[in-house]
Amino acid sequence: MAACEQVSIMPDNARTGYDYYPLSPGQYRIFDVYRINYNFVGENDTSRFELKQLVESAYLNQEGDSTFVIHNLHRKDAGQRWKLDSIQHIRLNTRQLIELSNNKAIVKLVFPVNEGKTWNSNILNSAEADSFRMVNVHQPFLVLDSLYEQTLTVLQQNIPDTIVRQDVQQEVFALQTGPVYRIRKIFNYCATADCIGQGLITTGVFEEMKLIAFGKE
Repeated sequence: MAACEQVSIMPDNARTGYDYYPLSPGQYRIFDVYRINYNFVGENDTSRFELKQLVESAYLNQEGDSTFVIHNLHRKDAGQRWKLDSIQHIRLNTRQLIELSNNKAIVKLVFPVNEGKTWNSNILNSAEADSFRMVNVHQPFLVLDSLYEQTLTVLQQNIPDTIVRQDVQQEVFALQTGPVYRIRKIFNYCATADCIGQGLITTGVFEEMKLIAFGKE
């Protein structure tokens, strides 16, 4: 009889997708953030600042999932000190990555990653179903002057209408880096008889985040 040998097969993190959002204490990402809040009355509120997402600590929850405590810090520019803005948690298991913020759990990624894969991001909360879709898996993506060879894009909302309401939200994740780009365009347009179809934004928000630094403290 041939002897049986047990061989441990380690998962390919690139194929499963775990390396599209690496997490460990001390790890940080810094984003350049540009935001416009559109106001129905008065001038629009435009701002530009830097956002730092720092993995402050990690622990195992009661289900055995890894949970990471994220400190969100902001500053106007590199000449200022970081100020703590908010604290959120990210929970990770073999099936999904869950972002917990303001007592709401959102499924940001699912594993393994696959082109066209869809899921209900609100499956773990009481809100109505909200479908996310994964596209451009393992494809390159350029952010500022940095080309990330393998990325995936999550379409969180994709309503491109420019007549009444536009809602386009997507986030790009790079292999061994994590989030590198996010854009939100949520616009309500003037829909009265004298202005409908002219693309006049009454209220809404435009926000674009671009990764400018990534490392570990």
